[in-house]
Amino acid sequence: MVFHGGLGLASRMDQMTGFNSIADRDGFIVVYPQGIDRHWYDGRNVEGQNRFDDVDFVKNIIDHMERKYRADSQHIYACGISNGGFFAQYVALQLPTKIAAVASVAATLPALIASGRPSLKPMSVLYILGLNDPLVPFKGGPIHYKHFKDRGMLISASQAAVFWQTGNRGSKVPTSIDLPDTDPTDNCRVKVATFGGGLRGSEVVVYGIEGGGHTWPGSIPTLSKGMVGETCRDISASEVIWDFFKRH
Repeated sequence: MVFHGGLGLASRMDQMTGFNSIADRDGFIVVYPQGIDRHWYDGRNVEGQNRFDDVDFVKNIIDHMERKYRADSQHIYACGISNGGFFAQYVALQLPTKIAAVASVAATLPALIASGRPSLKPMSVLYILGLNDPLVPFKGGPIHYKHFKDRGMLISASQAAVFWQTGNRGSKVPTSIDLPDTDPTDNCRVKVATFGGGLRGSEVVVYGIEGGGHTWPGSIPTLSKGMVGETCRDISASEVIWDFFKRH
């Protein structure tokens, strides 16, 4: 399942991610749900969005896909960008027996969620985050943009990794690598930190994009660079996410 960002549309997510082609190539089902009023309730309690039970909506989608399309109940995955990335993690916490692994692009973890209990089962989590994200601060703090009001407080990327790593009982010390700068023109570099050794093979992986913004790496930007920042070309977020899901 691929969740759009705030004010986004499910109908545009394949254009951003290219997941249809990957699904056709490797033989899996991809679903693009649409949130009411183009938002997801992700636990931040923003402007009454908790009026809608989006988690129950997702549960019904999963049940429908298993019943009608024989989707494998042991291999259901959730990912998203921004509001959709927060929501993917929220779904994994609310439906831990339904979700095998989760990936969040341009979204760390809301402080309200981080103050609660970690997942009831080991959960492998992938973050792909821009260090220069102008909306969702990599180091934590309030979600900010000139047109936004209060959109909640976030913890830092490192704290978010520790939240999931604690539930997994994995290594507290990550292994880190620098990926090749395959596109020197994108003003970005990618560093990867992996907290492995969790129960049932779980792990937390953080792709930190130096110079990267509030964007989906490898995609064609739909918003101006002045609004969301740089788009990394050194990796394809969609390929990284699918490779991660295949491991779990």
